[in-house]
Amino acid sequence: MVAVARIINATLVIPELDKRSFWQDTSNFSDIFDEEYFMNSLANDVKIIKKLPKELVNATRVVKQFISWSGMDYYENEIASLWEDYQVIRASKSDSRLANNNLPPDIQKLRCRACYEALRFSPRIEQMGKLLVERMRSFGPYIALHLRYEKDMLAFSGCTHDLSPVEAEELRSIRENISYWKIKEIDPIEQRSKGLCPLTPKEVGIFLTALGYPSTTPIYIAAGEIYGGESHMAELRFRYPLLMSKEKLASIEELEPFSNHASQMAALDYIVSIESDVFIPSYSGNMAKAVEGHRRFLGRGRTISPDKKALVHLFDKLEQGIITEGKKLSNRIIDLHRRRGEHQSDSGQECSIRPKQNAAISGLYPTVKHPRVSQLRTCPVAVEPGVAEVASYIEADIEGNEECSCDGGVIGEAVILLHAVADEDVDGELLFSARPLHRPLVKLDIKLHRLGSPRKRKGPISGTKHMDRFRSEEAFYANPLPDCLCRTETEPPPLNVSQIV
Repeated sequence: MVAVARIINATLVIPELDKRSFWQDTSNFSDIFDEEYFMNSLANDVKIIKKLPKELVNATRVVKQFISWSGMDYYENEIASLWEDYQVIRASKSDSRLANNNLPPDIQKLRCRACYEALRFSPRIEQMGKLLVERMRSFGPYIALHLRYEKDMLAFSGCTHDLSPVEAEELRSIRENISYWKIKEIDPIEQRSKGLCPLTPKEVGIFLTALGYPSTTPIYIAAGEIYGGESHMAELRFRYPLLMSKEKLASIEELEPFSNHASQMAALDYIVSIESDVFIPSYSGNMAKAVEGHRRFLGRGRTISPDKKALVHLFDKLEQGIITEGKKLSNRIIDLHRRRGEHQSDSGQECSIRPKQNAAISGLYPTVKHPRVSQLRTCPVAVEPGVAEVASYIEADIEGNEECSCDGGVIGEAVILLHAVADEDVDGELLFSARPLHRPLVKLDIKLHRLGSPRKRKGPISGTKHMDRFRSEEAFYANPLPDCLCRTETEPPPLNVSQIV
């Protein structure tokens, strides 16, 4: 919504987080994130305030549900025109409102700054997260397994494979009784065959074994309470006894400030997952995609996303006794994920996903060295539509601060940056009002080098709608590389005021 606020020339108000979801978490934005840092980091891009000003509390407002995955034209024409009649816009939905592809570079780069630089966890969460990482590191290089096998996930998705009839009925009852879950009747067999179910703990164990990870591999379970508890974890634990979690790494007293707050506990898992040597999600949900994108942005180690649809076919044959575990199955699974690109590092170069022989879990480390974080430049740049030339710019503010950007076009003497402001009312929905700002740009010639591969599919499949449209293209926050990362081969020359356009 930071990018949307910028596009429609709005001021963004810190949102009130959803407190009505399945877990009934009462956390506020400031309980999870460093609110002041977030506001200050984006001060030159988007105006952000903590609450709606008193003079706008009773102002004319409109409730608007922005169309999912919309482009610039939609916001610049349909949404921005609402300012003619209203002072406040309340966005009733905030997820997936902006297209993944085909947006101006300055908007894409703003999204990256908001997600990966401005948005950081509150100090107490950061401190606890780092402590968990240190304790996990004491076991050596580790895998972070986002095991999305909690009650809410299974109830919502309708996935009941390997569950008892009693468990399946409990999940169906939960789904029936949650009013805002719109889909009630779900065929669990069809859902699983389409690859829309999370892998079970048992299936994850088979998958890890097939990839060649030894039983001594330390694994951090990034998850809430696993549905069915130890009864469903037994086979995974048998294969990999060194299963750790925040509850095992920290005492009850240490975790007490975060208990009963699912979002804060998830934030701890997020930190440990970001720092892991390998990250493997059992389901490609929002958190898994966010971790994957953040790791790509930072140039961290390997992320392996299981091809659930293909794996289910193999697992069913395994259960039926048609195939057995061993070298043949292992090679099929490795080859399957090599074709998916899982054998490549985030720099696009090949590396092995199988651990090396005679080296304890050495395969946890990618064979390609990533550029250091200090070499990665996020790239805010204003672009004049229709200009084909590619240049690089340094934005200079009054204090002389500088920031690198990747792709831009020839720009006029001044650029109006649309500073956004949004608010959150008692219903937890975003509100907006308007304010512009001017900044000069300084042109600078820098030889640039792209990192990573483009997002899959430049746009949705023709004729698809809703979730099918969403699934047809890779999410921006799962792969920010094409738009958000650049590297200079030489240090930028000294700032020359005569270069101001």
